[in-house]
Amino acid sequence: MLTTQASESCNAQVRLFLKPKHDLDLFFIHFSILLAEKRRKETESDYNGKQSVPYIMLEDSPILQHAAKVFTPNIFNRIQKQYLKTEPYIMETLSDTRDDGMIGYLTYMIEDGERSDERVVLVDISTRTLVC
Repeated sequence: MLTTQASESCNAQVRLFLKPKHDLDLFFIHFSILLAEKRRKETESDYNGKQSVPYIMLEDSPILQHAAKVFTPNIFNRIQKQYLKTEPYIMETLSDTRDDGMIGYLTYMIEDGERSDERVVLVDISTRTLVC
């Protein structure tokens, strides 16, 4: 969906320069102006992304701290929004049957604090599968 929207947006901007009365030289002059403007905006966005520090809602979360360093502020905000949706869940390790070769199973109980709902999740490490 986002790719289609980006293409349509780009096509709409290019159509501004595709007038029947314009010759090829004028089209390329206008097109180079369009490209220069797009490059300027991208450079400005890159600069702002590197100079700004995103607001971390859960400062004690190592995952969010790492994401704030690695991702742009825009992407980080998306990640943080998804991460905050997991906040009401509580995970408790019920069993760990791994040996030194990391073969075995992990069993977790996931509890939804808002609905008092519990699920047991079995993780098979060798096949990397989850079963609820």
